[in-house]
Amino acid sequence: MVDHPMQNDALHQVLKGMIDELIAFKEYRVRAYLVDDNETASVYDDIAYEEVEHIGEFLKLALELDPKFKEHLLMGMRENKSKPTPEVEDEIEEVSE
Repeated sequence: MVDHPMQNDALHQVLKGMIDELIAFKEYRVRAYLVDDNETASVYDDIAYEEVEHIGEFLKLALELDPKFKEHLLMGMRENKSKPTPEVEDEIEEVSE
């Protein structure tokens, strides 16, 4: 259980923001795929990857707000047979401090 109710609310808002950015990423990638003009497709693709930066910002906040989130994120990566490299684990640790 989270120590403070506001912390739980903050985490909820961060996760909602992350989901919104994931949806935006998917939508821009679909548009890039569907458009016939390469220049326009490239713009959509660039915008999609800008959304990934926002996902990273929200992920950093989630890691800071809830230590269990970080623990289970790493557990999930290991469980998926895609064990994070030591560099990734170090970076997750560094970002969440």
